[in-house]
Amino acid sequence: MTGGIENKALEVVFLGGSNTRMANGYVPALIESMQERTDRPVTAKNYAVGISGSVMGLEQFLACGLEDDPEIIFLEYSINDVSLMGHGDLTFWQKCYEGLIRLVRRTYPTAAVYGLFFASQIEHHRAPSRQLLAGMQAWAEHYDGFSLINVHDELEARFSGAVPYFDNMHYGEAAIGPIAEIICDGMQAQNCDTALPAPLTANPFDAPFLVGADSFESMEKRPFSNSIFKFDTAVMKAGQSITLTVPGEIISVSFLSRPKSGILELSDRNGNAFIPTLHKEVLRNGSALFMNAPLLWHDWELPELGSQTIELSVHDTKQEPFHPFFNMIEPQNLPSEVQIRGILIAGKETST
Repeated sequence: MTGGIENKALEVVFLGGSNTRMANGYVPALIESMQERTDRPVTAKNYAVGISGSVMGLEQFLACGLEDDPEIIFLEYSINDVSLMGHGDLTFWQKCYEGLIRLVRRTYPTAAVYGLFFASQIEHHRAPSRQLLAGMQAWAEHYDGFSLINVHDELEARFSGAVPYFDNMHYGEAAIGPIAEIICDGMQAQNCDTALPAPLTANPFDAPFLVGADSFESMEKRPFSNSIFKFDTAVMKAGQSITLTVPGEIISVSFLSRPKSGILELSDRNGNAFIPTLHKEVLRNGSALFMNAPLLWHDWELPELGSQTIELSVHDTKQEPFHPFFNMIEPQNLPSEVQIRGILIAGKETST
């Protein structure tokens, strides 16, 4: 292609987990391959977050704004989404992933959306991974503008079952080029500009609402930024609590994990939950991690129940009975606090 509109930059957005976030992952190779095949420059925005599934995709889509008008959006969550399947129950994951498909398609009706199927090499993840694949296949058949690219099975075929991994959850260097080729080969033309059909999942999270740090009016605000993210957090010290009215059921709570991170207690109409916000990886490398805690234990078969009052409070990691139950991490000799980025709320069901 030469000249004219054909040379307009191809706008691409990535939403996913750590395989998409890694600097030495597949994304740079894919961008290069797309430029070669389309003869167009590619402008890519990468909103992936390590150690996260499609529930974080909902939050990132809302929080980042996606100011541009992308032509292509990739969703890469299948490895981490295994953790959203509570005891084999697909309900929460189905609500998250189909909700994300619908939210993205409604916001950008002319964009082509591709769900990438990756898989870890952990043996007990195999069966739930195939369940995720079956769900993604069903949505690809149901929605115009959404296609499945089964990257992992194609890698299995190319490498005769010996797919190269860097570790249990991440593909190795030898897989990067083939992954880029497989994705490019799988990017079929889509009939994008069509109305959404009724969802396959009852009450998917397709109209979520993000309660940000500014809603914590009485709490200290602390900005966070690095080479990837920039946002404000509400800082809650050990012993502090706050009551908020939120417009629906809580999907997840997001926070920064730091060495002084404590235990967040959440009380809502589903009962009490204790959320550990200190991750062992933070102690290993000393950097902050942006994470979220999905509320898998809620009864998500219930219909929308309307607004509710919730209470959040913070406990010190040295306080019994919290040590050493969470993550088997020794309590740190630091005053505990929690930096909250936001609370993701399930909105009303949207069928069109």
